[in-house]
Amino acid sequence: MKKFVSLEKKFIFILGIFNAFVCILIPIALTSYRYQYQDLKIDRLIENIPKVIEKDVLTHMEPFNRKYFENFFQAAINVPQLKYLRLNDSQGNLLVEEKKGNQPDKYTQKLHYKLMGLKSGKHIGSVDLIVTRDKVYAAIKSDFLNIFIAMVIWSVFLSFFTWYFFKKILINPLNKFRNYLGNLKQGQTTFPRPLFLERVKLFRVRDQIDDVGEALEVATKLVIQGNIDNHNRYKIIEGEVIKRTEELLNEKQKSDEASQEKTEFISHISHEIRNPINAISGFVDLLDNKITDPEEKELIDPLKAATGNLLGLVNDLLDISKGELGKLKIDLKISETSKMFDNLQKVFAPRIKAKGLKYIVEIDPEFPAFIKIDNLRIAQIIQNLIGNALKFTEQGHIKVIVKTKKLSIQNKISLTVLVEDSGIGVPHSEREKIFEKYRQMTGQSYQKYQGSGLGLAISRKLAHLLGGELKVIDKEGPGACFELLLKEVEVASPEDMEQVVTEKEEFQFFDAKVLVVDDEKLNRDLINWNLRPYKLKLFFAEDGKEALNKALINKPDIILMDLLMPKMDGIESIELIKVYENLKNIPIIVISAVINSENEEKLKKLADGMMRKPVLQKDLVKELAKFLPHKVISKEQISEENKVTTLPVETSIAPELEKILREKYLPKIENLKEMMSINEIEIFANVVDKLATKHGSKVISAWAINMLSQTKRFNVDEIEKSFDNLEDLLKEKTAKKKVS
Repeated sequence: MKKFVSLEKKFIFILGIFNAFVCILIPIALTSYRYQYQDLKIDRLIENIPKVIEKDVLTHMEPFNRKYFENFFQAAINVPQLKYLRLNDSQGNLLVEEKKGNQPDKYTQKLHYKLMGLKSGKHIGSVDLIVTRDKVYAAIKSDFLNIFIAMVIWSVFLSFFTWYFFKKILINPLNKFRNYLGNLKQGQTTFPRPLFLERVKLFRVRDQIDDVGEALEVATKLVIQGNIDNHNRYKIIEGEVIKRTEELLNEKQKSDEASQEKTEFISHISHEIRNPINAISGFVDLLDNKITDPEEKELIDPLKAATGNLLGLVNDLLDISKGELGKLKIDLKISETSKMFDNLQKVFAPRIKAKGLKYIVEIDPEFPAFIKIDNLRIAQIIQNLIGNALKFTEQGHIKVIVKTKKLSIQNKISLTVLVEDSGIGVPHSEREKIFEKYRQMTGQSYQKYQGSGLGLAISRKLAHLLGGELKVIDKEGPGACFELLLKEVEVASPEDMEQVVTEKEEFQFFDAKVLVVDDEKLNRDLINWNLRPYKLKLFFAEDGKEALNKALINKPDIILMDLLMPKMDGIESIELIKVYENLKNIPIIVISAVINSENEEKLKKLADGMMRKPVLQKDLVKELAKFLPHKVISKEQISEENKVTTLPVETSIAPELEKILREKYLPKIENLKEMMSINEIEIFANVVDKLATKHGSKVISAWAINMLSQTKRFNVDEIEKSFDNLEDLLKEKTAKKKVS
C-alpha cells in the first residue's frame, strides 16, 4: 500500500524549496543588477573620455598648459574606476603622469587616444588610460555574501511564522475533519460543536484569501494607472527638454551668425583700411627705391615703420577673428634666410635709434640659405616680439639670436629664435597670462606702454600653426627673453632654390598690354608708378563692367583685378570675361585686401594668381613675370651698362669722390659702427657703390660690394673691419696729399 504523506509535511517541503530559491535567486538578481549598473557606469566613463579630451585636454594642449594638466590628472585619478593616466607629446614622450596604488589589478582595460590639434589638425600627442574593475567586482562579491546571509536569516524567521500560521488555521482544522470522517466509519453520527467552529474558521480563511485576491487586483490596477501617469509625466518632461534644446540650438545659431557677421564686418573694415595703407605703403616703397641719400632715407623710414605697424594691427584684428573661427592658414614658400631679418631691422630702426638702444643680431653660421616657411607669419611673430621688447626697454639693448639644429630627418632642422631685452622683464606669475587675448601685465600702465593686448596671443597661435611653440624663458640679468621654437623646418632643395628669383635679378618685359581694374584712383596710380619703369602699356577700369568693355576693345595680355567694386564686383567680372572665347585665356591676377578663406577656393578656380594688398613693386613684377614674356638681367649687368667710363678706373680714388666721401660720409661711420643697424649700413654701402661706379673707382666699389656681402651674413666683426679699412684708405690718401 502506498504510504500517505501528510499535508503538513508537503507544506514544509514546498516552503523549504521556495525559501531555498528565494535565498539564492534574490542575491543573484540584486548583485547581477548592480554588476550591470556598475559595468554600465564604466562603459559610460569610457564613452565620455573622448568628449572630455575634446573639451578639456585639446583646448589646453595648444598651447600646452602643464599646471592645468597636473591639477586635472590629480582630480581625475580619484575616480574609482581609473587606475592610471598618462599624457604624451607627439613623439610619445611623457608630459604628465598620475597613477593609483602599486599593486597590479586583475581586471583592467587599457585605452589609447590620439590627440589631433583643434587648430592645426596635426597629431599633437596622446592619452593613455587604464580602467580597473577590481574594486567593483570585490564590492559586488561582498554584497552577494551579505545579501545571501540576510536572506537565509529572513527566510528561516519567515518560514517559522508561516508554518505556525498555516498549521493553526488550516492543518489543525483539516486534521480534526479527517478524524471525524474516521469516526463516521465507526458509526458516530453527531457533529460536535468544536468541529463546527473549525469549519467556520476554514470559511473565514477562504474569505480572507478572496479579500487578498481583490486587494491584489486593486493594487495591480493602481500600478497600471501609476505607470500611465509616469509615462505622461515623462512625455511632458521630454517635451520640455526638446523645447529647451531647440531654444539652446537657436541661441547657438544666433551666436554663430553674430560671430560670422562680426568677421565679415572686420573683413570689410580691413578692406577699407587696407586701401589707404596700400597706397601709402606702395608710394613710400617707390620713394625708398628712388632715394639714395642716407639723410633723405631717414625721412622715409619712419613712414615705412608707421605703415608697417598700422598694417600689423589690421592683420592682428583679422587673425583674431580667423583664429576664433579656426580659419587661420599657413602658406609655406621658399624664403631666403638672409632677408628674413632685413625688413624687421628697417621697421624698428627709427624707434631703436630714438631710444638710444643697441640692436644686436646673432645668426648661426649654419643657418641654411633657403628654407621652406611662411615668411609673413614668422616675420609677424618676430615683429611682435621685437615691438614688445622695444616697448618695455628704456635703456640697454635688444638682441635677436637665431640658432639651428640638424635633425635626423632628411632636409629638416629645428629653428630657435630668441628675442631678449634689458627692460622691465616678465614676472613668473604673468608668463602665461600675457599670452591671453586683450591681456596685459598686472599693474601695467596703458598710458605709458599702450598696446592692444593682441600681439602675443596671435603670435602664440601662429607659432602653433607653424608646428612650434612660443614661451617666456629665464635669462641672466634684467629683462625678458622670448623663445620661438619651430621643431621641424624644411630646408629648400637645390631644385627649389632654382625657382627663387633673388634681388640680384631684374626683369625686362617685351611689349605687353596690362588692364588694371580698381575702383580706387590711388591704387590705379600706384600700379601705374610701379610698372612705369618696365615700359608696359597700361589700361585702367574703375569697375567690373568697364573692365569687360575695355578687355573686349583692347584684348590685354594680362588683367589685374580688384574684388570689391561698385556696379560689378571682381568675381562676377572674371566669370563674364571667361565666357568670351577671345578673352577666356587671358591670365587674371586678383589684387585685393579681402582675399580670405571663404573666397580663396573659388578664386583659385577662376583666377590665375592672387595677391593681398598692400603689394610691393618687386612682388608685383615677379607675379607678372610668371605670365608675360620677358628676359632676366642681373643687376650687375645693368650697373655695367650704366657705368661712366670717361674717368680713370685705376686703383686710385678720384679727387671728387675722395672729397665727397671724406666730408659727407666719413663722419657717419662712427655712428653706424655704434648703432650697427644693418639697414643703415646697407643704404650707406649702396650709396658709396653708386658714387664709386659714377667716378670709376674700383677700390671703393670693391669695398662697397664686400660690405653688402657682410651685411647679408650679419657678420658684425667683418662689418667693423670693413669700416676700419675705408677709414684707413681715406686717411692714407689725405696723408699722401699733405706729404706731396
